Amino acid sequence: MAVYMLGILVPVFLSIWFSKREKKSKDRAVTVEVGGEKGLTKRNWRFEHLLETPWERADTLAILFEQTCARHCDNLLLGTRILISRETEVSEDGRAFEKVTLGHYEWTTYGQAFRSADAFASGLVAIGHKKGERVAIFAETRAEWFLALQACFRHNLTVVTIYASLGEEALVHSLNEGVMMSHRNMVATVAGVTTMVPGLGSKDVYLAYLPLAHALEIVAEWDDTSIGRVGPPVPQCYLKLVNWEEGGYLFTDTPMPRGEIVIGGPSVTMGYFKNTVKTEEVYKVPLCKLAKVALEFCGRDACGLHRCICTLELTSASS
Repeated sequence: MAVYMLGILVPVFLSIWFSKREKKSKDRAVTVEVGGEKGLTKRNWRFEHLLETPWERADTLAILFEQTCARHCDNLLLGTRILISRETEVSEDGRAFEKVTLGHYEWTTYGQAFRSADAFASGLVAIGHKKGERVAIFAETRAEWFLALQACFRHNLTVVTIYASLGEEALVHSLNEGVMMSHRNMVATVAGVTTMVPGLGSKDVYLAYLPLAHALEIVAEWDDTSIGRVGPPVPQCYLKLVNWEEGGYLFTDTPMPRGEIVIGGPSVTMGYFKNTVKTEEVYKVPLCKLAKVALEFCGRDACGLHRCICTLELTSASS
């Protein structure tokens, strides 16, 4: 009789245990109320509040850089391959292009980089630059670009990211109508990514390739590998689905809520510079009660929210 009962109870217990384990592993987002437009809002399940800084008092990029350099003073930070030769070649269709031959990497430590940026910052002040001015760093991808950026941050100069290959018209546009990003936006993104990327540490190497990527110097990672899906909200963002009436998508749809994506949190940018119309079109006020957030950014992709694991699946897009 005991063996018979054991044969019944063990599968039941195992079933309950596996069910709870599966649920725990899949519930990667929590439903929250944030105010604003009606919808279904989720945050990352691991954090009760949105992340804003990677550690205490690191609330600007200047402070973040200074503290990081102090912590890792002798570690390697910036590597640049030396230029061996540069020549111009002409293709069969008559177009000319530049060919470069590069050698080994020469490295700069965190401590050296900080001293260079600090000296550059002092030079900017000495030649008359003042807080709040806009600075465009007109240069190709290189270590000096990054050091100049950090120098500007140390004196609260606004940096405009541009491509050195831009023509005159595009350059004017970049200087006058870009997206505005604050230190808070970027520090929060650093906090979120360093928390979510597994095993990210001092042995990792980031390949710099574009000016805007220089500004963040990070790569975001979503952990769902299913085709057409992304993972749960990152720790510095709320993710909300609101009704998309034109497409017939509602956040109350079953079995999966559907709607337009709205993102809120400290990493949401401030809007478009000198373009109130476009800012009002894609940003919403008010946003989150829980996170001192000023704006919501309204995406244009319509998605379904997977109930069991809280991942998004792109189902259509509207321009």
